[in-house]
Amino acid sequence: MSLVTLVVLSSVLGSPGSAVASPGDLFGAIDSRYERGAIDAETRLLYRVAAVRRPDLLPADLRDLALRFGAGGGERRSLTPIFLEAMRWVQDNQAQGGALHRLLLPPDDLSLVIESTTHPIRVSYESTVDQALAEWTLEYAEIAWDVLIDEYGFWEPPIEPGSERYRFYITSTNGSGAAYTAPYDENPATPHTDYFTYIVVDPAANSQWDIAGTVAHELNHATQAAMDALEPAPFWENTASYIQSRVFPGQLGFTIGTMFLFQGQPWRALDYMNQQNSDAYEYGGGLFVWYLADTYAPADPPQFVAEIWRNCVQNAQLNEPDYFDAIEATVADRGFDHTMEEILLDFSEARFFVGSRDDGEHIFGAWQFDNAEVALAAQHFHGQLPIRQESPAPTKAPAAFGANHVLLDLPAFYEHPIAVRFNGDDDTRWAARVVLSGGGQATDSVALTLDPETWDGTVVVQPAGYDTLLLVVANLGDDGYDPDQYMAPSSWPVSSYTYTFEPVLELPSELILEPSVVERGQQGVPFVLRGAGFQAGGEFRLAFGDEAIQVASIDLVLPDAVSFQLTIPLLTELGAKDLILTNRDGQQLTAPGILTVVERDTLRPDGGPGGGDTPRVGCGCRAADGASAAGTGTGLGMALLLALMWLWRRRRR
Repeated sequence: MSLVTLVVLSSVLGSPGSAVASPGDLFGAIDSRYERGAIDAETRLLYRVAAVRRPDLLPADLRDLALRFGAGGGERRSLTPIFLEAMRWVQDNQAQGGALHRLLLPPDDLSLVIESTTHPIRVSYESTVDQALAEWTLEYAEIAWDVLIDEYGFWEPPIEPGSERYRFYITSTNGSGAAYTAPYDENPATPHTDYFTYIVVDPAANSQWDIAGTVAHELNHATQAAMDALEPAPFWENTASYIQSRVFPGQLGFTIGTMFLFQGQPWRALDYMNQQNSDAYEYGGGLFVWYLADTYAPADPPQFVAEIWRNCVQNAQLNEPDYFDAIEATVADRGFDHTMEEILLDFSEARFFVGSRDDGEHIFGAWQFDNAEVALAAQHFHGQLPIRQESPAPTKAPAAFGANHVLLDLPAFYEHPIAVRFNGDDDTRWAARVVLSGGGQATDSVALTLDPETWDGTVVVQPAGYDTLLLVVANLGDDGYDPDQYMAPSSWPVSSYTYTFEPVLELPSELILEPSVVERGQQGVPFVLRGAGFQAGGEFRLAFGDEAIQVASIDLVLPDAVSFQLTIPLLTELGAKDLILTNRDGQQLTAPGILTVVERDTLRPDGGPGGGDTPRVGCGCRAADGASAAGTGTGLGMALLLALMWLWRRRRR
């Protein structure tokens, strides 16, 4: 298919009435046509590459969109994945020489050229206006070349025979991004899959202050293409985002500044990327590479990352080993026996402790990761305990190789053990742990042992002295999870689970009810239940075995006393009554026969048996000779209440 034919087809397949994903979102508009079946896969890739290199080849409405807004539609700095996807399609479909392949080929040198005297690098540019940028590009390319290849151990980008130098171009990306590395042909001189590449830098999107990072980022892509061009694009960007600030420490702001895009959706897969229209999640994934390097090779972290890429190298058209395999192998080479599932869970814990949450025990220097705190799946407070059978919101349920973080805030005085229960869906594999932190204590991490059939488990932890309890949940995907198997954003399978936080409390003991005898037919009768271990809140309640007796109110709950009021209807059966106490954590205790109901007018005013000569009204608000102990009105109830509060405060002082 020639480029002329492409223009003709574009005008037919891309009608002016085609839907656009959002204003200025050219890539979204192209993909919308593909998803509707209006264009085929090759034309989609042609349009995407043309949007960056040759907008004049687009159909009229898309061309107008490009002219008015640029490609837009994302947070891109690097456009490399667009060109990588196109080149892989050419390779997979043996379409060398076709229109798409020809659109990928490097342009001729631009009107002005400068070359390195020490490195095989050429920079060409279009105008003297861009001369300073061209000179900075060459200077930083020479430095990055030495650091990436000679110091870190990435492989030198292959240079096509006859071109003699690696090529940089200072030219427009038509508003679509800052730069890109474009693979355009496979290198036939090697047994593994590696591509010839060139780099384009957009002068409008790069200043003196960020060109160093752009050059290091894209040159790292060129070295990746020299090692294993089949690795999933997310890992290309994870790596380059991390590496650029290692090559040029002044670019640390970019690496840290993109982390929030990754941390804001931890329930996504580690290897997630929206290939159609990136939201830059994969750039923030530099945090994952930072974690790996800092954890397993603190003495030489960038070299460790280059080792991962060397372990990715394959000699077949299938991407095996993939970068998950390579990470495991590289970790093993450094003396650690950790699977990717274990690494995922460890990282899922560590990524919580960044920025303002840094505990100094996980990722070195994580305090500086401003605004990169991980988004929580849920947050609870101790006053809500017990929390039973909760699940993450459907939009936050973790995908395979994604994670959730559920936080429980605790007060400094909290002293009871907490049982944490987890039960995961059976359509995937799970790992979970409870992490206690804060309060000036060392962070403590406790694993939940999960049944491999039902994926449920319980652990009891003692959070006394800590500020927070964190449940870390990792969806491990199916056995043999492969980062090559998912491409579209909707293709990562999502699963859910339930969790419970339940205090483990001692049941109240030594129960004494005052008064213990009451006449039936009274309302609002005040009582005090004495004992030890009462816990207000949660599920705390009182009830009687005889359902006719009504608990009118619970007025005060202290650790050693409960003030409450009862209504004893006239038809209540006489005799001993059981009290059923449900403590805060839901545990129940029955005090058999703790209350006796007697007939009206059978108690003396002092509460003893034998009624007075004056009949009393059993409403609890008026009685002969004042009131019996069981029928005392509001005055005595308030007196008891105030006395209890005074004693409690005095004891605490």
